[in-house]
Amino acid sequence: MKIRTTEELLGKLDEALSWRKKELIDYKLITERNKGSLLQKPLTRAGIALVYAHWEGFIKEASGFYLSYLSSLKLKPSDISLNLLTLSIFDRIIKANDVDKCYTIIQFLNDTTSRCKMPQNIDTESNLKSNVLKKIMFLLDLNYTHYETRANFIDANLLGKRNEIAHGEFRNIDYSEFEEVFDFVIKYSEIYKNEIINSAIQKKYYKTKHISY
Repeated sequence: MKIRTTEELLGKLDEALSWRKKELIDYKLITERNKGSLLQKPLTRAGIALVYAHWEGFIKEASGFYLSYLSSLKLKPSDISLNLLTLSIFDRIIKANDVDKCYTIIQFLNDTTSRCKMPQNIDTESNLKSNVLKKIMFLLDLNYTHYETRANFIDANLLGKRNEIAHGEFRNIDYSEFEEVFDFVIKYSEIYKNEIINSAIQKKYYKTKHISY
């Protein structure tokens, strides 16, 4: 998959978020219709797991789209932000266990014909804790500010409850708890999408402020 323009990037992000939001909204309507019935508890419990799955799935998918877009730009190491440069050569650094490999990396960084190649995927570590999200956004050079005050909610209310349910523990979830998690994921997935689009349009991936001529 290659994404070459901001229009293509926006289209992919909108498409990915749209079907996820539709499924979550449809599920919420089913849960609302069964408030007070015997189905409410299993529906709200399962709902936490579903909402979390879409949260982690979208962060991973959206990040991958942005990486594809950045790769298509063929940016030079001297142009790109240090965060993204770190991400682009991270695997090479990890494997640089001798002098020759270290030299190759230094040579790449100093070669004016070099082009940065981004990884195809971002690692959510299968447990998207707030510190993992922060690391992902740092490496992608995205603004984490919106999530700072919601870190505890992500860890305890979203991921914590999902893990308890997914690991077979008894955890009673009332409708208000499910609704709170649902609202968070809908809102902050949209924010994540907007962060990516803003960064692409404003060319925030450059090391210094980019000036269009």
